[in-house]
Amino acid sequence: MLNLSVMVIKMGFLFVNSSHPLYSYVLATLLSGIKFVFGLLTGLANGFEWWQTALCTFSGMMLSVVILSFVGEKARAYWKKRQKPKPLFTKSNRRIVSIWKKYGLYGVAFLTPLLFTPIGGTLIAVSFGEHKAKIIVYMAISAAFWAIIVSQFGEAIMSLKHYLHF
Repeated sequence: MLNLSVMVIKMGFLFVNSSHPLYSYVLATLLSGIKFVFGLLTGLANGFEWWQTALCTFSGMMLSVVILSFVGEKARAYWKKRQKPKPLFTKSNRRIVSIWKKYGLYGVAFLTPLLFTPIGGTLIAVSFGEHKAKIIVYMAISAAFWAIIVSQFGEAIMSLKHYLHF
């Protein structure tokens, strides 16, 4: 995971140095739609303010959520068809079902930025038959909350880094 994070940071720097600065915002948004933390890393690498990072991270996650809410069942069926058959009762599946039974959509939405990807969390919610509007609203609340927390944390780490001179 660390090597991938370093790659994203380097890619963010290369993207800004060779292109229009607007592209760095687009990159942060698109990457956070794949994995929530990639928006943070790209924002930090490009020197965004915390609110810019939060906005890009929120936008990227919600872009994935909205798209997959509407095509999620088709995407899930396509993905299932392309993969080799796996055992139904895996440790991962048991954990997902356990979270769903205990907390429902609230829990999945809350944990999506941390444990699941925006894509994975949305597909989980869709596969359990939740309504599209409900998925979008709960994911938006979760994305806003975590985007602010993570962006503020990233800003604090960067400030600490400059303070300690390393």
